[in-house]
Amino acid sequence: MRLELSRSPEDVRELMRQNLRSANADDVIRDHVRVVLGAQPYKHNHFSADEFFFFDPAHGVIRNVYGQRLLRSGENFIRSMIETLVQELGGEEAGALLYECGFSWGAADMRAYSKRVQQEYETQFEKLRMGMMLESWWWPLRAAGWGVWRYDFRHGQHGLILIDLQNSVMAHAQPGAGRPVCQLYAGLFAAAFSHLAHRELAGLELNCAAQGSDRCRFLVTTEKRTQNALGWRDQGVPIEDIVTRLIASVPA
Repeated sequence: MRLELSRSPEDVRELMRQNLRSANADDVIRDHVRVVLGAQPYKHNHFSADEFFFFDPAHGVIRNVYGQRLLRSGENFIRSMIETLVQELGGEEAGALLYECGFSWGAADMRAYSKRVQQEYETQFEKLRMGMMLESWWWPLRAAGWGVWRYDFRHGQHGLILIDLQNSVMAHAQPGAGRPVCQLYAGLFAAAFSHLAHRELAGLELNCAAQGSDRCRFLVTTEKRTQNALGWRDQGVPIEDIVTRLIASVPA
């Protein structure tokens, strides 16, 4: 995506104001979400870089339309970061740290999103349709290059959520790793669905593009069942059989 280098800081602020605020909105800081009825303060869809990203060349800052500061990096940066963590902590501990980073990121992002989306759609968070809510949450991440996801609730009644992810940043940075490397995403997804479920869930990558798969697949469920799935995954049990075993373990 090209950066809008020609924009001045004043241009950036004005465009953000137009996209984010209604004409009669004020700048009072509140500890709750103020719903502005009859004056839509948000533009819902942003499909081009010049609508979604704003670059301040004077300060070297990039922000998205929601005012979040971004850092653009390439695969070499991600690869170097992971290799450094592995060297300093070891492989297992580095993966655990990346998972915790993803979980913290996801929890903070969902808190901010749940407040913002109420303002955007002028309704309570709990009243939003699940599909629209999840796609609206993921859209800024997709636009920023974090990949394309598809969630699967077919086993939701058994407490299992499956997620497919294409174009994982972590997998692209470690091609041919031969093992799951997307712990950051596992934590991110676990935090997002924990927020929605109002209880802490855990995430696990069942299959990874770094292993030669066409996509990464994740499981979100309770911590105990995630640990069971981890053991079966490491034994080479196919994903479909892991799901079957987890369903069978649920008390009738």
